[in-house]
Amino acid sequence: MNKNATFGNLPDGIRIRLIREYNEIHHQFVLNKWTPSELHAGRFCEVVYSVLKGFHDDRYPDEIRKPKSFRTPCKSQNQCQRCPRSFKVLIPQLLSLLYEFRNHRDVGHIGGDVDANQMDSTMVISSINWIMCELIRVLHQISSDEAQLIVDNLTVRRSPLVWDVNEKSKVVLDTSMNVRQQIVVLLHIQNDPVTEDQLFSWVDYQNRSRFTRIVEDLRKKKLLFYDAEKNNLRITPLGNQSAENLIQSHRDWTDTT
Repeated sequence: MNKNATFGNLPDGIRIRLIREYNEIHHQFVLNKWTPSELHAGRFCEVVYSVLKGFHDDRYPDEIRKPKSFRTPCKSQNQCQRCPRSFKVLIPQLLSLLYEFRNHRDVGHIGGDVDANQMDSTMVISSINWIMCELIRVLHQISSDEAQLIVDNLTVRRSPLVWDVNEKSKVVLDTSMNVRQQIVVLLHIQNDPVTEDQLFSWVDYQNRSRFTRIVEDLRKKKLLFYDAEKNNLRITPLGNQSAENLIQSHRDWTDTT
């Protein structure tokens, strides 16, 4: 499925906000900004609530609707006969929990039990990822694996380590990164498949034959995948994990520049 067609059955006001809030949570999390990350999770909950209500009523609202309390509508959602169990029980319960983080963990209001932190934000990230996969799985009637691929493509990854010069050019700004690290981070941020020529133009490296051997080695280690039919490269889940670890380990660079 073309990622631009994702949630195409939702009104634009809901569809655009759903994807925007989802990506903003990820962006703030990558920057270690726990409070904004969790705050946007509350906004994400309001959008998802509007999706569930529209599915329940068989008519989506034109604008985002926020319930007075996430606990009461989550209970009423359980009465929906046409809704799958995830829409009736699992997602509503997660929305109630996520909104609790927003309200009572020093995020949306001062004076929570604890300050916003990485542990809470990690829980939020895991929850919203699962919710997005389940929404796509049900609304598009596809498998969980297919839904996960779409969610991966929806995620707009950003990092201070990488500068988007323009639509066709990117640069890794941390000069301490070697070629292998640059390749993995660039493909992680890019997300979409690219040709080897395009990737080579992004990396600060002069030896093309050596570059090709490095790419092949990364492919053999399952960090990259080469699609021979389309003649392009894309990062694998293992590669994404490696890139995320690299970005975390180079966090000090962004604090000192």
